[in-house]
Amino acid sequence: MKHLIGWLLLIGLLAGASADLTSYVNAPSPFEWTKSLESKIGESQFVELTVVSQKWREFTWRHRVRIVKPRELKHTETAILYITGSGDGRSELQIVARAAERVGAIGVILHDVPNQPLIRPDLVEDNLIAHTYVQFWETGDATWPLLFPMVKSA
Repeated sequence: MKHLIGWLLLIGLLAGASADLTSYVNAPSPFEWTKSLESKIGESQFVELTVVSQKWREFTWRHRVRIVKPRELKHTETAILYITGSGDGRSELQIVARAAERVGAIGVILHDVPNQPLIRPDLVEDNLIAHTYVQFWETGDATWPLLFPMVKSA
């Protein structure tokens, strides 16, 4: 019986989180982009954009977005999306460019997810995500979970 109650509570929590996520993603937020670089990698062309995806709490989320267009584009309604954190992104660019060439589809690399540092400089990656969930549990404020803006950025 304990297990059944536990599962029912979990299902209820997940259903609520799903509704909250849908509301969060669909809420209006600032969006802008500027082209910062245009170049080639192998046989593919790529462009790098600086994108503002949203404002989460008091933080404006900025990302580098690299879009790779293979020499031969076979799949015009499909794209490869690679989401990553910070760093120079050279290895990700090579991986996505090779995949885009082989598949014949646009490749997109979304950098800086989660956008960081936020809140405190010592909180990055999983520690940052965990901190936002602690804030959610302590305050009941459903805008705290960092996974919501991470999903919206994509």
